[in-house]
Amino acid sequence: MDFPKKVYTVSELTLTIRTILEQEFPLIWIKGEISNLSRPGSGHIYFSLKDQSSVISAVWFKSNHNLGQNLSPDSLKNGMSVLCAGKISVYSQRGTYQLIVEFIEDVGIGNLYIELEMLKRKLAKKGYFDASKKKSIPRNPKRVGVITALSGAAIQDFLRVAKERGMDHTIRIYPSLVQGENAPEEIAKMIEIANLENWSEVLVLIRGGGSFEDIHVFNSEIVADAIFRSKIPVVTGIGHEIDYTIADMVADYRCATPTYVADFLWDPRDNYIQMLDTLTSSLSINIHRYIKLRIDKIKGYLDQFRAFAPKRKLKNLEYTFFNLVNSMEAEVRDKVQSNENKLNQLIYRFHIQFNEILNRASRDFIYNTRELNGIMSKKLDRLEKDIDLLANMVNERDPKRPINRGYCLVRTLDGKVVVSAKDIEVGDKVGILFKDGERIANIIS
Repeated sequence: MDFPKKVYTVSELTLTIRTILEQEFPLIWIKGEISNLSRPGSGHIYFSLKDQSSVISAVWFKSNHNLGQNLSPDSLKNGMSVLCAGKISVYSQRGTYQLIVEFIEDVGIGNLYIELEMLKRKLAKKGYFDASKKKSIPRNPKRVGVITALSGAAIQDFLRVAKERGMDHTIRIYPSLVQGENAPEEIAKMIEIANLENWSEVLVLIRGGGSFEDIHVFNSEIVADAIFRSKIPVVTGIGHEIDYTIADMVADYRCATPTYVADFLWDPRDNYIQMLDTLTSSLSINIHRYIKLRIDKIKGYLDQFRAFAPKRKLKNLEYTFFNLVNSMEAEVRDKVQSNENKLNQLIYRFHIQFNEILNRASRDFIYNTRELNGIMSKKLDRLEKDIDLLANMVNERDPKRPINRGYCLVRTLDGKVVVSAKDIEVGDKVGILFKDGERIANIIS
């Protein structure tokens, strides 16, 4: 019997099929209903995905459970409709193909993703994402409007960082829902109100982290329209770094988190200290330079008049010169005084805010020092108790304790402890250790 040129073993054929499937389907989305759900002790989850006429095996390995899932492993149930993403592979021991699940979500979330992609395409065609239509963001703005929830952690984080950066700025909060069915309309309304007031130099739209459904309000068309129509530049800080919403795409600038927005808007206080030092030095240099140039120029004119003018005219010119010098000195003094007043006001405002920071840091230091002292005191108490316990244990095991009570310790001359009469013979010499010394003895019987 003639065999074909290529003969596969079962393992070779299975490996070939597995390679082809994994290359052809490196990532695929499959929608189906969960059945035959199993949770063995390994932590992996095994189940089948089925529809009206077909079924496929699936495994969700434990190592993939924390890849930003919208469904927890414990929430999976038989009969649940899900959308799974993963790769197609082959289970070699049975020769069956299966889905290696990397991401899983309920079908409702899957529909949201589809709607989101459709809205992105729609807004892109309308030019909502065009870089050419982005407005510039002012540096160190004095008036900032913030649209967010009053009770959320986002506003607290933003205000904390804002207080530590910049100088002499005012924040106006436009409270709004940032989660739930009515949130998109409220956010859009607050953007519109802020534009009607026209008080803010920049608008900030922030929210803390959350699930995909929580943040999905920022993927609504009504919010995108409001941001795009805003005459005031809009900066967003929504969720965490991995979250990227349509609001972020339409905004004039996107920051990863609410605290990053404050970092972006205002410079550190150290920059202001350096700026004040530079301005003070520059002001002093320019004033002296200005005075010297004016005096040198007038002296030059005076020398010319002395060479050509009669004495009376010269006298008048000298009189005029000194009047000009006095007037110039008064003018310079006024300008210096004015600039010094402005500088002192800046320094005064800076010191007030800087002292607040120092006082807060001092209170934190005192509190932390007390906490540390308490912790160290407790640890030292525990350590002393452990040392006492160890000392007692050492004393209990001290070989000299029985000797102090009248017992003796017998050792051979090479230091080996004699514990049995069989360990020595007649004629041997041994050392007998007493409480106050040691004696050498001969064994005679």
